[in-house]
Amino acid sequence: MTLERCLQDTLRSDELYEMKKVVHELKLSLKMAQDREQTNTILCRC
Repeated sequence: MTLERCLQDTLRSDELYEMKKVVHELKLSLKMAQDREQTNTILCRC
């Protein structure tokens, strides 16, 4: 394997890590929004 190829693979690995991090953050944000919506729905029923 050439050094250039190795560097390209590393870059892809870093990009994949960043994408996974963003997806994780989006999932957390979505869950927080859903929880907040559920709480609001429960509070409005009272």
